[in-house]
Amino acid sequence: GVGKDGHREVIGVVEGMREDSAGRERSFHGMIERGPRGVRLVVGDRCAGLVADHEPHAPRAAFDTATGVTATRSPSPAANP
Repeated sequence: GVGKDGHREVIGVVEGMREDSAGRERSFHGMIERGPRGVRLVVGDRCAGLVADHEPHAPRAAFDTATGVTATRSPSPAANP
């Protein structure tokens, strides 16, 4: 995530044996319980399930692939602590 001050932080890491809908559901539910509000962007790989599974939890958020974001945007100096 990126805070209002421009600093980046990891907001969730989930370890699991499979990348399935149930695991993504637990991941999103856990993150939302911890407080992120106003999610505007979800970044992930090209997993079609991830695109669909984020919508109930962050319906207004756009989705972009990790490679698309890193290739098209360079981090601002304020993003580094």
